[in-house]
Amino acid sequence: MLEFISVSKTYGKGRKRREVLSGVTLALPPGRKIGLLGATGAGKSTVIRLLSALEPPDEGVVRVSGLRCWPMSYAGFLDRGATLIQNARMFEHMFGVSSREVAEIAEQLSGVKVGKFKLLKSYNKYERRFLTLGLTLSMQFDWYFVDDGIPPPPPSTGALMDETIQARFNEAGVVWATRDPAFLSGYCDAGLVLHRGALTFYDTFDAASEAYLKLNRNEGTKRK
Repeated sequence: MLEFISVSKTYGKGRKRREVLSGVTLALPPGRKIGLLGATGAGKSTVIRLLSALEPPDEGVVRVSGLRCWPMSYAGFLDRGATLIQNARMFEHMFGVSSREVAEIAEQLSGVKVGKFKLLKSYNKYERRFLTLGLTLSMQFDWYFVDDGIPPPPPSTGALMDETIQARFNEAGVVWATRDPAFLSGYCDAGLVLHRGALTFYDTFDAASEAYLKLNRNEGTKRK
């Protein structure tokens, strides 16, 4: 389970400072595929970073049961001045998995020919992106987070990468942020709606979509 307990969060500075969450308390059940719906600028990326522990709340606590992954497009966990196996050893230290298996899976998924002593910064940007995604998918987490979209898979191993993503997500909870409910229709089975500091959980994605679209219509009416 993922819990927000009296969580408040703002971003920006000075007059541009915006309230994302205001004293939010809610629990996300494990294993659900949850669409996080919010308008552009509402703070969806900030919520994803809070959920994945990349940022702390200003107030309150974010509590988790199980292992949570960083957002799927995030590469900040990598040490670019180290080799693939050295990065895999970090996984072994943090999560108790086999560094050899992590490195092998990452190489297989990425389709990149890995040099034993080659530093990650020595690969081109596309190879690094594919290796980053391969490392992210090299082990099973309990929670995955997607901020709008998943990075494109490598052309040579795209089918294998897609199968692995589906397999990993099937065994975990997923929070996927978007401003377009239609993009996640048919995949998500629950929803979150982010609006003016409030974050509301809905047990079905249809209910979340309906609430979100109604808020958008009301906002549009007020601006006229």
